[in-house]
Amino acid sequence: MTGFSLPSTIPDGREETSRQAINSALTAIRQHLGMPIAYISEFVDGESVFRYVDAPGLENLIKPGDSRDLTDVYCLHILEGRLPELIPDTSKNPLALAMPITREIPIGAHMSIPIRLVDGTPYGMFCCLSPEANTSLNDRDLETMRLFANLAAQQIDKDYEERRILEEKRERILETLNTSAFAIAYQPIVDLGRMHPSGYEALCRFSAEPYRSPDVWFDEAAAVGLSV
Repeated sequence: MTGFSLPSTIPDGREETSRQAINSALTAIRQHLGMPIAYISEFVDGESVFRYVDAPGLENLIKPGDSRDLTDVYCLHILEGRLPELIPDTSKNPLALAMPITREIPIGAHMSIPIRLVDGTPYGMFCCLSPEANTSLNDRDLETMRLFANLAAQQIDKDYEERRILEEKRERILETLNTSAFAIAYQPIVDLGRMHPSGYEALCRFSAEPYRSPDVWFDEAAAVGLSV
C-alpha cells in the first residue's frame, strides 16, 4: 500500500488552546505598547509567513496566512544586526527609511524579537508596529516584549515537538503498511453446544521491530489519522 500523504497535526483541542495562548500574548503586548499591529511570523522557503496576527480593523494590511519575501521586510536585517530590535522612529534610521515597505505600509515605529526554537533554529519574529513614530518606546518596553516573545516561543516549541513525535509515529505506521509488516489471523468462535461457528475473530499480528502489542499500533495509527 502506497500513496499516503495525510498530515500529522496536533489534536484540535490542544491546537486551539495553543493558538488562543499565543493570540492572547499578542493582544496583551500590542495593547501595552499602544501599537495597532502585532504578529508572529515564520520563516518558510525565503518568505516571512504571518502565522498569528492581532490587528483589529487592519485586516486589509495583514492577516494570518499572508506572506512577504524576506528580502522585502526587516527580519533578516534584525537577525543579522543591521537593524535594531527597537526602532521608535523609522525616519531616523537610514536603512529602514530606504526600504520600500516602510513607506508602503507605512511603518513609523517598529519592535521585533527573533523567535528561536529550543535547538537554536530561527523560527520567525515576534513583532509590533505602528504607522506613526512612537518616541516614548524604550528599552524597558523592549524587555517586556522579549518576555512575551519568549512565552510564545515556548508554546511554539511545544507544538513543534508534538508535531515531530506525531510525524515519527506516522512514518512508522506508513512503513509498516508499505512493507506489509503485519498479518491477520482468522479463527472461528464456536458454539460448543451445537458444535457450530457462531462468529469469527480477526487478530492482527505485527512483525516490525521492536515488538509492540497490537493495541499500541492501532492507537498510534488513530493518533495520525491512519486507523482505517
